[in-house]
Amino acid sequence: MRFEEMAQELVEATSRLVGGRIINIMNTKGVIISSTERDRIGTIHAGACEVIRSGRAVAIEKNAINQYPGAREGYNMPVYSGGNLIAVVGIFGNPDEVRETANLLAVYTAKCIELNAVALQQQVTSEMRTRYLHLLLALSPSDDEMLASLGSALCIQQKFPIRVMLIRINTGQDALHEQQKMNRLAESLLYHQLINSQCDVWGTVNNRLVIVKSGMTKSEDKYTARMNQCLEDCMKEAFHLCIGGLCFNSKDIKRSYEETSALCSCTKESMVSDITKTDCKFRYLMQNTYAREKHDIDEMYETLKAKFSGSELNSLMETAACYYQKKCSVNLAADELHIHKNTLQYRLHKLWDALDLNDSDPFMKEYFMRLCFMRHEG
Repeated sequence: MRFEEMAQELVEATSRLVGGRIINIMNTKGVIISSTERDRIGTIHAGACEVIRSGRAVAIEKNAINQYPGAREGYNMPVYSGGNLIAVVGIFGNPDEVRETANLLAVYTAKCIELNAVALQQQVTSEMRTRYLHLLLALSPSDDEMLASLGSALCIQQKFPIRVMLIRINTGQDALHEQQKMNRLAESLLYHQLINSQCDVWGTVNNRLVIVKSGMTKSEDKYTARMNQCLEDCMKEAFHLCIGGLCFNSKDIKRSYEETSALCSCTKESMVSDITKTDCKFRYLMQNTYAREKHDIDEMYETLKAKFSGSELNSLMETAACYYQKKCSVNLAADELHIHKNTLQYRLHKLWDALDLNDSDPFMKEYFMRLCFMRHEG
């Protein structure tokens, strides 16, 4: 919000609190920048000019109005911030009657201006940090000079190795509420020292909180556990924490971000996905295969849809998914599904037969079936 707009809101709000009296705010050149009498905005206030020259309050009596062109009877106070005169505030009325009100108004005005300045600084810093994050993730064209300039302005000293983290929250709400949720989450992570403002970069990309975390190693189980606990404490919704591989230079950061984005698409469940873990690396490679070979996978899935009704296909896919989750143990999968193991094997063979996989080796069967699971769930 521009200073003039904020000042206008201020005079209109405070005027109602003092019986509708005329209130003006003047800049350090004596020009009225906001007033309850809007037609006076932009004119010179001689009383304010006297305040600026002397640095002291100026009372204008009714019989002395002609000495102060553009002014009326009232009391005019200097507004200081950090020892510097930043504005003049004036209130209409008998100076003896409005003196105390003018003093309070000057204090109130100074505080509002300071808060507005802090909010503006925070907004600018946030925008700069988001811009810096986009450059690091290669979401915007950049060069080393631009990165260095923004990093210097933000006083960020990144420390390699770095890892990119991405947090998705399944809120089911609109974009504004999700953004607000992400902002509160970032504040909580800062409070719990899981984000370091001196060396980490963070921001929201596509309604997901992205963190470029400095000083990481391949094994960060304690940090991951703390992060997971903080997310569980802060979030009522399901979340997915995705952690990319180690980055040893700025160019690696884009690759690490792409890894987290792919991991985020692998599941809608609440979980932690660390690409340095073997099972997570497997899901990542499968996701890449799925994205690259989607046409062929669609053809396989359409074959299944043509042979089985919707409910039967759901049942068959659930059975096969459980079987592979139990590391191909017929007994464990049958117990989990509360069915006889012969029933489980019958369902598996129906799927394999439909895809012409009955004579294939176990690895090939699982490979193609997992790709079909991804298409079925997607």
